[in-house]
Amino acid sequence: MEDKQSIDINRFPQQRIAQLKKISENGRVIVDFVGKYENLNEDFYYICKKLNIPQTILPHINKFDHDHYMNYYTEEMIKEVNSFAEEDFIHFYNKKDITQKC
Repeated sequence: MEDKQSIDINRFPQQRIAQLKKISENGRVIVDFVGKYENLNEDFYYICKKLNIPQTILPHINKFDHDHYMNYYTEEMIKEVNSFAEEDFIHFYNKKDITQKC
């Protein structure tokens, strides 16, 4: 596992854009549904049903045990994520920042 102190928070600048901005136009959400990774199977089944296609089981590839994701964040990383994703936390999770429980 990579030492959390050595993770480069600037490695993927394209991911530092709020998700809400990616699915909005002129301040309005322009998609009918936003699935969440936390509910991947349930949300996938919902989409299959809406599209009237057969529901299949999603394979779980590269499964491994790991610590809670917050254990990998430094204080600097938490501040950075909170600065660009606050809108996402409020819109999708009804919380103010990454450290709050849903």
